[in-house]
Amino acid sequence: MTKKTGKLSGYQEILAISLPVLAGSITSMLIGVIDTAMMGRYSIDGLAGVAAAAAVFNIFSNIVTGAMMGHQVLASRRFGAGTPNQVGVSFRHSLVFAGGFALIGVIILLVTSNWLMLLLTDSNDVLKSGTSYLYARSPELLIMVPAMLIQSTFNAEKQAKWSMYTMILVASTTVIFNYPLIYGMGALPALGAMGSGLGSVLARTVGLLFLLAVAYKKNLFKRIRPHNFRFQVKEFAQVCNISLPAIFSGAFDYLANTFFFIIMGMIGNFYLAGGRIAFNLIMIFFSIAMSLSMGCQILVGRSWGARNLSMIQFYVSRCRLLVTVILSLLALPLIVWPQGVVSIFTSFTEVQEVTLGAIQIIGLCAPILALACTNVSALRGMGKTKWDMYTNVLPGYLLRLPIAWLLGIVAGWHLTGLYIGYIAYWLGRLAIGQIMLVKAMKITEEQVEN
Repeated sequence: MTKKTGKLSGYQEILAISLPVLAGSITSMLIGVIDTAMMGRYSIDGLAGVAAAAAVFNIFSNIVTGAMMGHQVLASRRFGAGTPNQVGVSFRHSLVFAGGFALIGVIILLVTSNWLMLLLTDSNDVLKSGTSYLYARSPELLIMVPAMLIQSTFNAEKQAKWSMYTMILVASTTVIFNYPLIYGMGALPALGAMGSGLGSVLARTVGLLFLLAVAYKKNLFKRIRPHNFRFQVKEFAQVCNISLPAIFSGAFDYLANTFFFIIMGMIGNFYLAGGRIAFNLIMIFFSIAMSLSMGCQILVGRSWGARNLSMIQFYVSRCRLLVTVILSLLALPLIVWPQGVVSIFTSFTEVQEVTLGAIQIIGLCAPILALACTNVSALRGMGKTKWDMYTNVLPGYLLRLPIAWLLGIVAGWHLTGLYIGYIAYWLGRLAIGQIMLVKAMKITEEQVEN
C-alpha cells in the first residue's frame, strides 16, 4: 500500500466507505427522530416518558454495541492483512460474546424497567409511558447482535452500501409500523409509547432478515469461513480485550446521559421533553461525525494490518479536515434558526421556547465534536479502545455533569446551561484524544521498525 499524491486522494477513499455508512447512520438516527416527532404529537407525558426510557435503553444498546467492537477492529485488520478466514473466527466469537450481553440486557430491562423509570420521574403518566416503552423495545438488543456483526463485516470489506440499504429499510418500516401502533388504526388500539417500542423492534427484525438474505446471496459467510470451528480461548480473549473498554465506555457514557436526564427532569416535564429533542440533535451530529470517520477507522485498521504507518497518518489528517468542514456547515441552521429546527420535532409552544438556547449550543459544539471524533476513529482503528474509553469517561464525569448541574440548576440557565456542559465535554475529549493519538502513533512506529 503506497501513499497517493493527488489533491483528492484520501478524501475519495474515506468517502467511498463513509458516505454509505453515513446514509445508514442518518436513517438509523431518524428512528429516534420519528419516535420523538410522533410522540411529540401524541402527548407531552408520552414524549417525556419515551425521552427518559430511551436514555435507559441506550445504556444497554451501547453496551451490546461495544461488545462487537472486537470484531469491528479485527475484521479491518485481517482484511488488510489478506487473511479473510480469520474474519470468520472473530465473527463467531463476537456473536457469542455480544449475544451474552444482549440476553442479560433483555432480562434486566424486563425485570427492572419500572424501578429504573422511577429514578427519572415522579409523574405517574410519564412512568407508565416509559416503562411500557422499555418492555416493548427490550428484544431489540438480541436482534442487534447478528445484524451489526454482518454490517461490520461488509464495512471492513469496503462494501458499506449494504449497511446503508439496511438502515434505510429499517427507518422506512419504522414509519410504517409506528403510525398505527402509536395512534391506532381500525381495530388496532392506540398503544402510545408501547407502540413506539414495538414498531422499533419490528423494523429491526425486517433489517436483520434483509442482511441475512444479502449475506447468503453474496457468499459472505463462505468467504470468511474459518479453517476450523473450534472455540479458541486466545481469540475469545482478544475479542474481550478490545471490546471490554468499549463496553465500559458506552455504559459509563450513557449512565452519564441518564444522570443528565435526571437533572433535566428536576427542572420539569417541558424541559425533559425539550431536552430529548436537543439530545436527538446532538446524537445526530455525533452519528454523522462517527460515520464520516468510519472510513478513517477502517482504512487505518487495514493500514495497521499491512504495517503501513505513513498511510495511517495520511488518512487521519484527511479525515480531520473533511469531517470538520462538513459538520460546521451542517451546524449553521441550528445557530441562526433554532426556532425552525425545534418546530420540526414538536408543535407544543411551551416545549419549543425552553429548547432554543440548547439547540444553538449544539450548533456551536459541532466543529469541536468533529475533531474529537476523528481522534476516536483513529484510536479504534489501531485497536486502542482502552485509550478511547479514557477520552470519553473522564470529561463526561469531570466536566459535563458538574458543569450541567452548576449552570442548569444552580445558575438557573435550564437547558441552555445543561448543554453548555456538552461543549466542555467535547473540548476535554478532543484534548485527551489528541494526547492519546500522538502516543499511539509513536508506539505503532516502534512496532513497525522492530
